[in-house]
Amino acid sequence: MIPRVCKVSQAEPTEQQLYYIRGIARNRLDPFDDKVALRLLKHAHAAGVDIEKFKAWASTAPTWEQFTEGLNLLAQIPDADVSIVDRAPSNPSPEVVHLLGLDSGASIKQSVTLAAAAKNLSSPEEISAEIVRQALANGEIVITIDYEHHVYYVGRSRDGGGRTLALREPWTPNHLASAIRAGFQLSF
Repeated sequence: MIPRVCKVSQAEPTEQQLYYIRGIARNRLDPFDDKVALRLLKHAHAAGVDIEKFKAWASTAPTWEQFTEGLNLLAQIPDADVSIVDRAPSNPSPEVVHLLGLDSGASIKQSVTLAAAAKNLSSPEEISAEIVRQALANGEIVITIDYEHHVYYVGRSRDGGGRTLALREPWTPNHLASAIRAGFQLSF
């Protein structure tokens, strides 16, 4: 351990913090890959992610897969909210599936790729339209807007809060654009 401790103690203060954050995550998550974690942390930090956001994420990420997905999301969108609530997304009720004209009630999933697709668009209407388009292409059927927490989710929120809107309804992009205009953030 002495050579490793010496290496870290000679590193820049920011890099020491990244090693510390990796240690927090390593102690919580199993399996864990030290090299991948450090590479992702450095990449996201170079993109402008705050050290405190890393500490919070390393302390709350429930699995190695979600930890790496969150770091990849942060590298693409440094101000994204990657908070996770320990409750699995629920399946839509058969009534909702029927009203939406779908064949089955596959699990509502959270899609990390949507944030990157909407990243460079300028107006809330453009961002909203792209998120709805990408969500439909990825098999999503609803979006949830949580007015209390100022966030929106692709799919159903994990904590059961917010207002759920069907993506195929014509008013959904307008509601989403209003939320984006009000400063709501995409959450996973």
